[in-house]
Amino acid sequence: LLGVLSEGSIYDLTNDPQSQAVFGWERVEQYCVYDIDKTTSGWLSISTLNESKAIISGTFEFVTITPGCDTLSVADGRFDLLYAN
Repeated sequence: LLGVLSEGSIYDLTNDPQSQAVFGWERVEQYCVYDIDKTTSGWLSISTLNESKAIISGTFEFVTITPGCDTLSVADGRFDLLYAN
């Protein structure tokens, strides 16, 4: 998958089959899964992709809706990850 990602690119989380947003939320009184097909808008931006050090970082935001649950809006999200290829 990393071969299709590139530093400085922005990926649409609603119309690209390779880019997806999934979120789970569990409370005692309610269990909500915000699945890929329920993401109504969103994007992910890769700011750093260093394959020799296995580092990827960037920002993201998305809105997702599950019937019977709250609408979930994530803004100003950030990630910094080490990955294994």
